[in-house]
Amino acid sequence: VTPRAGVVERPTVLLLEKVLLLGDALLRVPAYRAVRTAFPNHRIVGISPEKVAFTGPLSPLAGTISELVR
Repeated sequence: VTPRAGVVERPTVLLLEKVLLLGDALLRVPAYRAVRTAFPNHRIVGISPEKVAFTGPLSPLAGTISELVR
């Protein structure tokens, strides 16, 4: 993919997850924060093939993730 003229693309970090149900998600929050600290200028994308617990009232816990993809 060729970047559009004048658009600066941020590097991307992909977090591949098997399942992000409530317990799994809460245990991973410190890891997400560590990834954000290590890569402050990167776009961080969480990818999960199944259910994601970071929706609704839990979405602030995933604040370090730029995008969640299912």
